[in-house]
Amino acid sequence: MPSLAGIKDRMEEPAAIPISPMMVNWAPQVVVALAVTRDGIPVRSWVLPGNTADVTTVTKVRTDRRGWNLGRAMFVADAGMNSTNNRAELAKACGKYLLACRMASIAEIKGEVLGKRGPYTTFKDNLQAKEVIIDDGERRRRYILCYNPQEAERQAKHRQMLVEHLELELASHKDHSANAQWA
Repeated sequence: MPSLAGIKDRMEEPAAIPISPMMVNWAPQVVVALAVTRDGIPVRSWVLPGNTADVTTVTKVRTDRRGWNLGRAMFVADAGMNSTNNRAELAKACGKYLLACRMASIAEIKGEVLGKRGPYTTFKDNLQAKEVIIDDGERRRRYILCYNPQEAERQAKHRQMLVEHLELELASHKDHSANAQWA
């Protein structure tokens, strides 16, 4: 979320158009797609309008890739493309794909993946990962869980600070009686 600093001065006078915090530092959006070698060397790029549907991006890349003599390809995308429809299209278009997602955003991850036991492999001080495979054969889904212990510690401290702040706020409130309606 953009900072609201500097907007207050502009909002003190009546404005003809309301100013939304989302309009601060607004810039046109684009979708950038890259085809790279396994060593990360770019060999093709696409720049599409920011409102391009994800499936349209996959279709465009798949169409342009047809003439290439590739042994294999993998589609890599951020969490914005992680939906059931997009995964189905990616499976048809590329076969292999790697999509980022937040752990709590997909029911399967919350229900099955996080509950799987197994050791994490440490790659760096701030990166540990483990592989979790769900199902077999064609229905197999492979998850790579990444864990950053430094970030986990930072978030735990932040949560504790929030709890302490809220407890102080509640303690400073005049009426300490709460009932189920307001609890």
